[in-house]
This record gives sequence, structure tokens and C-alpha cells, in this order.
Amino acid sequence: MDRLDRIERPRFLLMLTMLSFLGGIISIRHAVKKLFFSEEFDSSETAINFSIDSNGEVPSFIQKMIDGVIDFWIAEQEYSLIIQSSTLLLTLASLLGVYFMYSLKKKGFLIYVISNLIMVIIPFIYYFNNTIGQLYVSLQFFFTAMFIFLYASQLKYMSS
Repeated sequence: MDRLDRIERPRFLLMLTMLSFLGGIISIRHAVKKLFFSEEFDSSETAINFSIDSNGEVPSFIQKMIDGVIDFWIAEQEYSLIIQSSTLLLTLASLLGVYFMYSLKKKGFLIYVISNLIMVIIPFIYYFNNTIGQLYVSLQFFFTAMFIFLYASQLKYMSS
């Protein structure tokens, strides 16, 4: 029987670590797919279906949304190598932190916090001027902050 199997962990901490492991695996799969198996994005060949009003013109708010999505796709493609490779490395670091917290070690929390905050900051730098990118980063920040606070509530069960 492994030493980790004999440790009594709080159920909530166990649930958090399992969710983090699952999210980390999905993130690694996505980063590897984007890094090694993704095709180049060509905005000139992209067809987007949209509403046309009775005058045969695209309403301005829809055109702005379409332009924002296209700009986001172009920025994502342009900075894909930097963002996806850093995501891959930082996710591995985050998973190491989750493993330490699963083992009830507080140093895992520090590793987790640092790697996840850097993981939010990097896309923010590249998507700063894009509304869709800012929305993406805001959602990522919300879930990151939520998990950091949830893990912080479990620090009392961890040792140095």
C-alpha cells in the first residue's frame, strides 16, 4: 500500500485536486494539439455567416463582433507558439503543485498560484487590444482566482 493511499485527506481537497488534474490533462492535450497538429489559420479563406439587414448591409454591431473574432483568431495564430508552449510548461508546473497539495504539502499551493497567475498574464499581454481576447482572459482569471481561493481554504490541512 502506497504512503499516499494511507493519508486521510479532506473530501473537498480531494475533489479540487481531481478537478485540477482533469483540467490540466485537458489543457496539456489542447496545447500539444495546437503546437504540433494545428493548421495555419488564413483569415482570407474564412467564411463567416452573418445577418444582413433589409438594405443588404451588415449591421455595425455584428460587423464589430466579426472583426473582433477574426482579430482574435489572427492574434492566436500569430502568438500560438509562445502561448501554447508556455501553457504546456506552466500546466506541468501547476500539476506538480496540485500533486504536492494532494500529498498535503503547502509548497504545492505556492507552485500552483505562481504558475496559474503567469498562465493568465501571458495571454493578457498578447490579447490586450482585443475585446474577445480580453473576455477570454477575464474568464480564465475568474476560474483561476476561484480555484486559488478554494485551495487557500484547504491550507489548514496541509503541512510545510
